[in-house]
Amino acid sequence: MLIGLVFVLNLGVGSYFAFKPKPQPVKPAPPPHVYDKTRSRFSAKPVDGWWQGATNHTSMVLFKNSKECFVSAQFKNGALDQTKELADMTAGGIQSTPGTAEKATLTTVPNGPQTYTLQHYTLNGSADGQTVMHGIAIGFLEVKEGYVKVDAHCDESAQMPAALAAVNAIQYDPWK
Repeated sequence: MLIGLVFVLNLGVGSYFAFKPKPQPVKPAPPPHVYDKTRSRFSAKPVDGWWQGATNHTSMVLFKNSKECFVSAQFKNGALDQTKELADMTAGGIQSTPGTAEKATLTTVPNGPQTYTLQHYTLNGSADGQTVMHGIAIGFLEVKEGYVKVDAHCDESAQMPAALAAVNAIQYDPWK
């Protein structure tokens, strides 16, 4: 009987130590100045008739419910080369005609609303046999460590005013 009791106690104590979970080290939270690459730097205030699409750490897209327009925002490291950015728009033989320019606002953390110029263009032609959206507006805002490129695309240039509300709804937080 004593041997059975010792065996049971030994089994119980042994299994406790054998299956006891090992303590895991607690990871400290990153300091506030370190980027969290799991979250997007961009968000958007709600805009009637628009919904948020694909988002990653450095970009975001908003789509108009009726599908004729979309708006994108992208953070890019380094210095802004506006000539190169605009040349990318007309790659593949697309012709661009500048239109009006208007002021847009990007809400940034910690600086609040920042105003920049949104330049409108009308595009004509096709790229690799694909029809392009004819209305486009592009703007740039220089921020710490790079710049934000905001562009709006619509089937036709006349639809561009509908995209301004979505453009102005974008928010940028570099610490996310």
